[in-house]
Amino acid sequence: MLDNLDEDLDRVEKKLFLQPTKEPVAKLLANKRKVIIFRRNLVALRDLVLTLRQFEGKFISVKNIPYFQDVFDHLIRLSDKTDLMRDMVATTFEGYLSILSNTLNEVMKRLTALTVILMVPTLIAGIYGMNFRFLPVSANPSGFYAILGLMISLGAVLIYYFRKKKWL
Repeated sequence: MLDNLDEDLDRVEKKLFLQPTKEPVAKLLANKRKVIIFRRNLVALRDLVLTLRQFEGKFISVKNIPYFQDVFDHLIRLSDKTDLMRDMVATTFEGYLSILSNTLNEVMKRLTALTVILMVPTLIAGIYGMNFRFLPVSANPSGFYAILGLMISLGAVLIYYFRKKKWL
């Protein structure tokens, strides 16, 4: 049962890192719950066998003591394996959160670049939209086209800059 759970965790881990979606995360959390339940039952069984070993010679035949020791050793080994699996689940989940965080950072970089690119023309249009008399090239008949050209060229420079930084 523990080996099947281990194989299932490996499959979920591979799927999660190849395609970080909600389905493998839900399966990972379900497997984590199974590991915890398995560990809880295993610890109870280990304690029971340890308690039974205290009655050596009274209720348990001396010839059966090696069998109880063998069962106890197996339970210890299984307990260690569940601890490793629990750590593996935690590490896999942390890796998934790192992937998610990196993806979010990439999206935020693109949105920041887009905001800066759109902010410059908006700022220039906002300033020239005010009703002041003495704005440069505002009285010139071709001033509108000059300001529009300035907005487009600054936008192009920003696009080039962000593409060079690989934000776009």
